[in-house]
Amino acid sequence: MIPFGGWLTPHPLNEGSAVETLKTLLPCPKHHSLETFVNTNLALINTADHTSHLAQQDSITVLINGYPQWVEAPYNHISNKQNPAAAAITAYQAIGLNCLSKLHGQFSLFLYDHQQDTFILATDRMATQPVYYQLHSNQLFFGSFASVIKNHPDSHTALCNQAIYNYLYFHMIPSPGTIYDSLYKLEPAQYICYQSGQFNKGYYWSPSFTDRSQLTDNELAGLILSTLKSAVSRANQQGSVGSFLSGGLDSSTVSGLLSELSSLPAKTFSIGFPVEKYNEIEYARLAAKHFNTEQHEYFIQPEDILSHYQQVITGFDEPFGNSSALPAYFCAKLAKQHGVDVMLAGDGGDELFAGNTRYQKQIIFELYHHIPGLLRQRALEPVVRQPWFSKLPLGGKAYSYIDQANTPLPDRLETYNFLHRHSPVEIFSSMFLQDVDVQLPLREIQQTYQQPDKADYISRMLFLDWKRTLADNDLPKVNRMCYLAGIDVRYPMLDDELVDLSCVIPSSLKVNLTQLRGIYKQAVKGFLPDAIINKSKHGFGLPFGVWTKDHQPLQTMAYEAIDYLVDQPYFNPDFLVNAKAMHQQGHSAYYGELIWLLMTLGSWLKTHIN
Repeated sequence: MIPFGGWLTPHPLNEGSAVETLKTLLPCPKHHSLETFVNTNLALINTADHTSHLAQQDSITVLINGYPQWVEAPYNHISNKQNPAAAAITAYQAIGLNCLSKLHGQFSLFLYDHQQDTFILATDRMATQPVYYQLHSNQLFFGSFASVIKNHPDSHTALCNQAIYNYLYFHMIPSPGTIYDSLYKLEPAQYICYQSGQFNKGYYWSPSFTDRSQLTDNELAGLILSTLKSAVSRANQQGSVGSFLSGGLDSSTVSGLLSELSSLPAKTFSIGFPVEKYNEIEYARLAAKHFNTEQHEYFIQPEDILSHYQQVITGFDEPFGNSSALPAYFCAKLAKQHGVDVMLAGDGGDELFAGNTRYQKQIIFELYHHIPGLLRQRALEPVVRQPWFSKLPLGGKAYSYIDQANTPLPDRLETYNFLHRHSPVEIFSSMFLQDVDVQLPLREIQQTYQQPDKADYISRMLFLDWKRTLADNDLPKVNRMCYLAGIDVRYPMLDDELVDLSCVIPSSLKVNLTQLRGIYKQAVKGFLPDAIINKSKHGFGLPFGVWTKDHQPLQTMAYEAIDYLVDQPYFNPDFLVNAKAMHQQGHSAYYGELIWLLMTLGSWLKTHIN
């Protein structure tokens, strides 16, 4: 992520005081120098290197951060001759707001037309470059961090109770909301625009899941690998580049392609754990050996959590409950120590090509609706609901299957959500619940699920994960941890061309009852070792729950953070006591996730608010 910030005010600015304020908004990062820009009623702070592009022409000012690509020749020519921001001015003058649809790559964009009293804020298709904003007292505040806005003396930031509920539901706070009232973050491919006295927001791009490719399976598989290779090549053009290597399909493919494109052995970085269930370092080593990379590894111990937890958690300016942030930080830190400037991440492959088991599980549930409705409603279901049926072998499982199958998508995806399996009054205080809509998270899931036009249920689930899993969770995790380590990150799997290609591949080629990511595995057959292609999905999971049960200093740190929440107005105190008891007496790995969520919320509130 590329840092930037600023504000737009209806009143003329004093340049000296504006510059001083800008410097307080965004502390200088480890890996970028910063520069300020003040012009009449606009103040900006951004990086002073190739990751930030500023242009002025006539009454128009444009700032583009990241790695933008203009796809049409006239704009691409201007971008190469001057910079991408200059091309944005030309495109805006020609086609107005539609200029956003011509811009590809990873970017955030701010445009201000003083003469027309118009501003535009936008992020890329996948929101790899975060954009926060607030409209307050006739001023626009914006930046790559919520803290950029919070640090401005004229902004307004009060904690949002709904956001705290959403955090427990999603394990993060999904866009467009934030932890603060009236402060928002852009969703993927979203823009906000003020023009002719009117404020509006919308999406300049949405996927077209056509499933109508005229290519054969072999041709599609070949195109996947060649398109991804082009994406890795584009990401490998500046700085010293390395890659995350977990040993999974995506990181192994990206690392392998980077190795092919590099004159020297590619630098790859992996994290291991001294807990067998969580450790897949052998697959990372297999990929490193296969592609002859310069492999670097770090094994995380419980003491690493103790020494770095506070630094990692405060690296997020909102509560963020994904415990794999800590391994991501150690991996990025390791890369920084070995001279890498830019890391390539493999995020996105599972969401483009259907690599999560929940997609396969929904196929099984949807099969139930192939049975004629009358037979289901008048024969099967009345029998299954009889008390004696549950006593039969597999009777309980049959009842559960039918019950879940009759729950429509996307609601069915949330069946096992902790907040659906427990009463709100069991978890939260009555006063807190008066200020919260407990149905809002599910309504937002339903809205996102229905957003694509003419898409089947597999494609809708993929799109939902583009938003919830990638843009709101995995990308902020990797972005923030790389930023904290002083390193940039790029996402070749989320290249626009590869995303577009994935949308025309039939869902049946991506996932079926017997295989996840079928067409992708066909694409990398012969490129990756078979052991990696055929392995089960893993990731950067942290054995926190297991460690915390027996490692006393770690347990003390966690429980003290949870105890802090007892004095806050959000939770039923009995729930917090029970959470610790369930962790001690029950399934430590399962309840460890809850302990991490509560510990993180308590630590974040104590650090950022008090």
